Amino acid sequence: MRSARRILHFAVAFAALAATGAAAQEVDLAILGGTVVDGRGAEPFVADILVDEGRIVLVGEADPGTLTAAHTIDARGLLVTPGFIDAHAHGNPLVDASFANFLRQGFTTVVLGQDGVSPPDERVTYTDNLDLEAWRTAMMGGPVAFAGPATLGQWLDAVDERGVEVNVAALSGHGTNRLLVGAGSESPLTEAQQLAAEEILRADLAAGAFGLSSGLEYIPGRYADKEELVRLARIVGQVDGVVMSHMRSEDDDRIADAIEELIAQGRHARVSVSHLKVVYGQTVEQAEAVLAQLASARANGVEIHADAYPYYAGYANMVLVYPDWAKRKDQWDDAVANRRGELERALIARVNKRNGPSAILIASGEFAGKTLAEVAAELGLPFEQVLIDQFGYGGPLAAHRIMSEETQDVFIADADVALSSDGGPWISHPRSWGSAPELLARFVRDKRLLPIESAVRKLSALPADILGLADRGRIAQGLVADLNIIDLARLENRASWTDHAQPPAGYRAVIVNGIMAFDGKQVLESRAGRTLRRQVSGR
Repeated sequence: MRSARRILHFAVAFAALAATGAAAQEVDLAILGGTVVDGRGAEPFVADILVDEGRIVLVGEADPGTLTAAHTIDARGLLVTPGFIDAHAHGNPLVDASFANFLRQGFTTVVLGQDGVSPPDERVTYTDNLDLEAWRTAMMGGPVAFAGPATLGQWLDAVDERGVEVNVAALSGHGTNRLLVGAGSESPLTEAQQLAAEEILRADLAAGAFGLSSGLEYIPGRYADKEELVRLARIVGQVDGVVMSHMRSEDDDRIADAIEELIAQGRHARVSVSHLKVVYGQTVEQAEAVLAQLASARANGVEIHADAYPYYAGYANMVLVYPDWAKRKDQWDDAVANRRGELERALIARVNKRNGPSAILIASGEFAGKTLAEVAAELGLPFEQVLIDQFGYGGPLAAHRIMSEETQDVFIADADVALSSDGGPWISHPRSWGSAPELLARFVRDKRLLPIESAVRKLSALPADILGLADRGRIAQGLVADLNIIDLARLENRASWTDHAQPPAGYRAVIVNGIMAFDGKQVLESRAGRTLRRQVSGR
């Protein structure tokens, strides 16, 4: 309601200004002569943009005779876009020193609490055959990330008090909530556990969470059954939230069933597929089949979307290559002790199917920067023995090159798939610093896979719609002034596999909540962002 009243205020003010035609325009920021890509998918157009008190007050032609601006940017020949919204990101502003990796590539809002892991909750101490240390390292970057406030609401308040470079939207994590109620790897939940998890979800939503995230390929999310997930989705749907899911599988022979599981939840709430991909996918037809399945669900009344990152390698620890019967630590330990030969054969088959040991680039620990094949050669051991004896349970984080260009490019170009980074301050993958410029420079400018207006929509208005943000993700009078000014001709993604933490070139300015946060050379304001809270509503 507050946002609606403010938008109405600006509309009335400018109607009065138009009527008099003589009043001076005094604003905080004037962006003059830029090529506006408004986020809605419309063709670019040249216009001036005026910003005052954190909001856009004009998109059109400013009168130089009456205009007074505290700061003016000559944007002729440059693109002016909405601030980008990262639909799937990781990190903790209370622990990570900087979120500049997002800001420098134009993300002015990030969605945290992904893959079933809520923003840090010190009550998460229950293990139940889960190696909590390995889980925290894989999902949040390390155990220190879990120090902090006890509830999501308190965490949001603490982030605002500390400050952060970009806006932060949060989700309630299904896996975290399962641990909090003592469920761990239990399936199905007892009724008492289910009710307790539902109460945590309701409290998170009341505190401002935009919905629920799940990580059904990970422990403990993998132990959830359909009834558990549908009951939680009903609660999310009651407040018009969204369920964002790292689905149960992304493998080519299992992804259709995983999507159907999410569609079942989508009959009760809006749903979205996280980091859409087809593991082992090699053809355009495989991607088209996935998109057809999503389109069919939409035609039958399910509001379902997806996000994807513009790279062909994922990022996780080594649990992803373990067989299903050795995912938990107790299962792994038993397999190493009593089923060693069977475990080795399963690891060989799984890794080779995932393009072999040369397709796994170690990103943490003493072997960072080397492939699994290189580590095996260096140690003089078969790679399966490296996984078991050298790495141990969980193993290091790594980039897994498991996707093909032919399949993934279909998702990148699709109008209903938003762009995400799946990156974070501590994630040693070029997507942490290069996802947005990779889309704009490589897929728009160089490959011509999609036009600039479509790419910007995937970075702004589409994720805003998925999340439920009405006043961001677009350039229009009355909306929040989250903006980017970009020189597309000089845009360059400089993040690489060997040097992932390189910021891109070509960004002239990034504006967060009307504040110049990055001026093309340096971060000027490290606390321009704030937490965004879902407004309470009903369907």
